[in-house]
Amino acid sequence: MLIKSALLSAIPGVRHGFSTRLGGRSAGPYATFNFGRDLGDDDAAVTWNLRRFATLAGFDDREREIAQLVQRHGNTVRTVPASPSSIAHDALSDTRGPPAEDQAEGDALITFEPGMPVGIRTADCAPVLVACLDDTEQEVIAVAAIHAGWRSATQDIVARAIEALEAGGAHRAHMKAAIGPTIGASAFEVGEEVIEAARKSLRGRTPPMHASLSASGRPCLDLPGLVLAQLEQLGFAKDAVDDVGHDTFSEQSLFFSHRRDAGLTGRQLSAIAFGSR
Repeated sequence: MLIKSALLSAIPGVRHGFSTRLGGRSAGPYATFNFGRDLGDDDAAVTWNLRRFATLAGFDDREREIAQLVQRHGNTVRTVPASPSSIAHDALSDTRGPPAEDQAEGDALITFEPGMPVGIRTADCAPVLVACLDDTEQEVIAVAAIHAGWRSATQDIVARAIEALEAGGAHRAHMKAAIGPTIGASAFEVGEEVIEAARKSLRGRTPPMHASLSASGRPCLDLPGLVLAQLEQLGFAKDAVDDVGHDTFSEQSLFFSHRRDAGLTGRQLSAIAFGSR
């Protein structure tokens, strides 16, 4: 089962999806729609899940590979296509093995290549998908998938991805972004150092937080709210951003949550591609 952004779905030529945990073949703590290959799940099940995601997202035959990275909660942005050794393309076939050891690290992927899906994995962090239109807003020219956990978000991963898109010829005035399922503010208890890092990323503004402190008296960060504030700070109009609004922590039947499940859990996949069919 995928969740789709109404904003991105309205753009001709864009195909995308934010996965839930429903509809796959994984078992145990990874049941059922897991996309993390390095967690202990059955590799054949993950391969089947990837193929199913591609079908549900509307990816066609030339889009049978989803470019992904080894995610490090940093601010490195990679561009696809790249040399085969630098980006791992997750081939959707039964013969697919574990990711290569030299798979590139990073937390955002961008592409100007039609028919090249890019994706990131999450289990509480904020997934952000971006579509860039040309100056006439008639055609899509690039897309991005961004992994925005609090560490990446406070290291400006969103801004760096937008800047990389602009370096390739896109303009932020013609970009649309969707924030996928993320841990809700009420469950995202953090330390003051995280709040301070978020404040710095917003140029001194107080970051969005839950109205009440946690039971232990600590602040609770609104992570999707932080990403939204960063996009607005980057010049995105309110109608250019869509927050799909799901809480990975509280919606246990729908989503994996690293915090709720103490790390023993699967990963959602968020991916996007563009181009006429």
